[in-house]
Amino acid sequence: MATPIDLFQDSVHVLDDGTTEVAVESDTSATTIGDGVVMVEPRSPIRATISAARMAESPRHRGERHIDGDELVYLVSGSAGLSLQRDYAEENEEVRLRPGQLVVVSRGVWHRLVVDEPSEMIFLTPGRTEVRVSEGSPGP
Repeated sequence: MATPIDLFQDSVHVLDDGTTEVAVESDTSATTIGDGVVMVEPRSPIRATISAARMAESPRHRGERHIDGDELVYLVSGSAGLSLQRDYAEENEEVRLRPGQLVVVSRGVWHRLVVDEPSEMIFLTPGRTEVRVSEGSPGP
C-alpha cells in the first residue's frame, strides 16, 4: 500500500538499488575535514535524499557543495534563490527562483541558499555534502 509522506517532517532516501525508504536520524555522520569544513556522509547504500524545508532566513553556514552529484532545489512558495561560487568566476552567480521553479546545482559547486521571505523548498540531494560552517554556528 502506498503511504503519503510529509517531506516537511520526514526525508526519503533513494537507495543504490533504486528503492526508497523513510529516513531516520542516524542515517548520516558528520566529520570535520579541516579549515571549517564538515563532511556529512549518508550511510551506505543511500544514493540521494529527498527532503523539504520551511525557512524564514538564510542558513548560517558559509556554503555547501555536493560531492556525488547534482542537487535539485525546487521553490514551492516564498522568495529565495542561490548564490553559486564557481571556480572560474571572481563574483558569485546569483540565481533567483519564483515559486514553481527548480534550479540544478552542479556537482562540486559551492552554494548557499538566500532566503528573502519565508519560503518552502524541496531538495533532491545526492550522497555526500561538504559544509563550510561559520564560527559559532552549530554546524550542518
